Amino acid sequence: MNTALERYEHVQGYERATLPVRYEEARKHLAECERLDECKAWKDKAEALRSYARQAHDDQLYRMALKIQNRARVRMGELIRQVEKGRTGPKVKGGQPSLTRGSTARDAGLSVDEAKEAKAMSRVPETVREEMIERGATATEIAGEGRNYDDVGRSRGRRGKCSRCKGLFPLDVEHDCTPPGYKLATKLLGDLPRLEVFLHGADPKELSRALSPSEVLTATRAATSIAAWLHSFLRETKKPNGLTRAETTPLMTTIWSMNGFRMWRIVAPAGATIPTQPV
Repeated sequence: MNTALERYEHVQGYERATLPVRYEEARKHLAECERLDECKAWKDKAEALRSYARQAHDDQLYRMALKIQNRARVRMGELIRQVEKGRTGPKVKGGQPSLTRGSTARDAGLSVDEAKEAKAMSRVPETVREEMIERGATATEIAGEGRNYDDVGRSRGRRGKCSRCKGLFPLDVEHDCTPPGYKLATKLLGDLPRLEVFLHGADPKELSRALSPSEVLTATRAATSIAAWLHSFLRETKKPNGLTRAETTPLMTTIWSMNGFRMWRIVAPAGATIPTQPV
């Protein structure tokens, strides 16, 4: 381990006068670092330095330690990605275990999450990464940016999560998951509760006696048509992502108790599909 890194041993004692080498020197050593365990040591020492700076309320030292720590993570990711991805296939009995990215990271003492984060950080294009590190972005922010790129630096496209369909979609592409009939469905959500309130406040017997024979026929046709539509609607809501049969049965029982099935047979509109049985 190089001399510059050895100076970090004083961090454990929290002796301010012997704290780390200049940032540019640390930056140079990390850029030339070829051993994963050495990069991890840089990261760990910088983490200890950040802890000291936080307790000492030294913002300048804290920001420097954060930048060193992130540069160490980036270099770790670069070294891990230099190892070819493991290939599946039959293992040779008695043969040497193949070197994989996972085993390389484990041998250096990195957890799975640490290795994933380091690889993601190293995928960020250099110009973008430099800007993020120098302005004090966190490792989580840099790794999040890195997940928009593949191993060869090609952009995967920034992705967002749709609050409606919960799917991921590129932010540079217009995403519209609005289903057909969305506007009518929105209107239905407003109209049905109002209809429910009206029906709860109206006595069917009283209303039917207040109508003339011709008005009864008109109202009956409309009521049976509505009952048939609701029957079809409730059948659809029982399908995937809708209501279960147990949830719709009480509603359908209410509809059919209104003699809608029998009246439908009497005054069904021409060409209409006549339901054969209640749900």
